[in-house]
Amino acid sequence: MVRPAPSLEDALGASYHSAQVPARVRLNTNESPYGPPPAVARALEEAVALDLARYPDRRAEALRAALGRLHGVAPTSIFVANGSNEVLETVLAAWGGPGRRLWLAEPTYGMYRQIARVTRTTVVAGARRSDGSIDPSSLEADSELVIVCQPNNPTGMLEPPEVMDRVLACDDRLVLVDEAYADFADLGPATLLGDHVVRIRTLSKAAGLAGLRLGYAVCAPEVADVLWSACLPYHVNAVTQAVAVAALADVDEIARRAALVVRERERVGQALGTLAARVWPSATNFILFDPGRPATEVWEGLVAKGILIRDASRWPGLSNTLRVTIGTADENDAFLAALGEVLA
Repeated sequence: MVRPAPSLEDALGASYHSAQVPARVRLNTNESPYGPPPAVARALEEAVALDLARYPDRRAEALRAALGRLHGVAPTSIFVANGSNEVLETVLAAWGGPGRRLWLAEPTYGMYRQIARVTRTTVVAGARRSDGSIDPSSLEADSELVIVCQPNNPTGMLEPPEVMDRVLACDDRLVLVDEAYADFADLGPATLLGDHVVRIRTLSKAAGLAGLRLGYAVCAPEVADVLWSACLPYHVNAVTQAVAVAALADVDEIARRAALVVRERERVGQALGTLAARVWPSATNFILFDPGRPATEVWEGLVAKGILIRDASRWPGLSNTLRVTIGTADENDAFLAALGEVLA
């Protein structure tokens, strides 16, 4: 067969990977343990009445109106896509590419570098301080784009306010703030922070709709217009639009479920403190920890007991670490019991 473009060969070898193995408890991909709000089931039942012979609303007007109400912005400041990864890919398709540079500070979400590879955007490596926060002085490196995960995946940590102030002050660049875990960190609505800032959120986490694939950007209307021009037409299907609107009508239930996760996160974090060598502070729905023994061996021991978490030990700057998603109380108890047995 014809080989792919040479510039994509590295990307093909470094694509997203999360182990898919049988497990009775799956705590590896930061999904909600509680599922979507009840209104979603009703919306799915009603979706059979949609005219699926017709293309969906190309600009997702009803969905953008609902998201605009949630964040207190006009629908013209909303861009929607199939998950926040597609939002990122569209941004880099429009503002990245050959000769363009994306600044990021690892360890952070691995898909940033992957999407940069696919779009042929050069990565400029920032730096982090000993406490894990971004070193603001490293922002002085030249780039057209800056991306920060707030709170950060995979460490779970919030960047301090003074760091975010410095990031947002980069008004000569397009600043992307990935807030996928905002609902667990009490960040509030994604208000507009400047014409150069793109805030990215998702319904995959607190809303319990990872299988729906709906992410969105809150940004200046001029930026949103470019994103709509850069994406494929009719890219968000009619069922996704209808179900997402239904979920957004029940934001109080989403907040209640996020609060349950936060309470479990604190409990699991305290328990890990007695088992692991180090536990990172988390403002998300997962916890990063160093088990104090070879991480991959511990991961394998957990898999043997039917518990699947994430081996993060090969990620940049995270040697000998594991990441566990917060599940239900029963799932978390099963994880902690199995970890105690593996470490005994």
